[in-house]
Amino acid sequence: MDVHHGGIRGLHERNVEEFMDARSGADDLVNGNNLVDAEGVKVRTVKLLASQNVGFESLPVQFVNKATKAGFVFNVLVIGETGIGKSTLINSLFNYDFKLPPGDYQHDSVTLDKHAFQLEEGSVRLHLTIIETKGYGDQLNMTDSCQGIVEYIDKQYEAYFQEESQVVRRLSDYKDTRIHVCLFLLAPTGSNVRALDLECMKLLSNKVNIIPVIARGDSLTKKELDSFKRRIMAEIHQHKISIYSFPEDDGQVADLNRKMNVGGGGHQPILWWLFSLPFIVFFFAVVCVG
Repeated sequence: MDVHHGGIRGLHERNVEEFMDARSGADDLVNGNNLVDAEGVKVRTVKLLASQNVGFESLPVQFVNKATKAGFVFNVLVIGETGIGKSTLINSLFNYDFKLPPGDYQHDSVTLDKHAFQLEEGSVRLHLTIIETKGYGDQLNMTDSCQGIVEYIDKQYEAYFQEESQVVRRLSDYKDTRIHVCLFLLAPTGSNVRALDLECMKLLSNKVNIIPVIARGDSLTKKELDSFKRRIMAEIHQHKISIYSFPEDDGQVADLNRKMNVGGGGHQPILWWLFSLPFIVFFFAVVCVG
């Protein structure tokens, strides 16, 4: 280090080449690959020879093995009125009949039913928790229909915060109960979104990822669905409701996600019209004849 003229020079003032061993393998500068970091320091890309293997090449494999061993956690909240098709949607998403108990109209208030499953696909395990609303929108007085849902979500955040605040944290063993996504089923009215649904989505929009879904889409014509999709998105924007936005920073799926975020429309190809927010669920029975 130069301590005689101006003191010790900072790392950002140096050229990374000062720290490179000339005996290392080929470097990309010969191909004109001049890389510069955030502070303007030139970075040499060095390809290590087989005899100089450090071991970080196996890091991706180690991450995959660790994640596979621990399994993945996915907590889904499904909101919708009784009989709208919440259980049927979940069964379709995972291609399995979970045999969730059917709902009824004998609820004086909105409650939440929680069901936990461990799904195994190959060597990968998924700890799936399904939380269904019971009695949502079924009461004459619907003032507090969403309050219990909000309180439940807040409790899960508080529990995670308390665990994270421990002096000795065991997050690797902690069972994360925070809601990852909320599938919000909207009745196929064909006109406006119900005031209760708008109010509930607004209360939840800053707490959870909301994905609006039009239930029983087969009860409306394509023209009615197109108009209803546009109206839903217009009312969501009008009431400043934040819904889930598919990430567009990954180049591999950016175009697809951008089209899903924009929303459907009759001017788009039929697939983009179906697979754009808000999504549409079509229920039908498959009859197998032996």
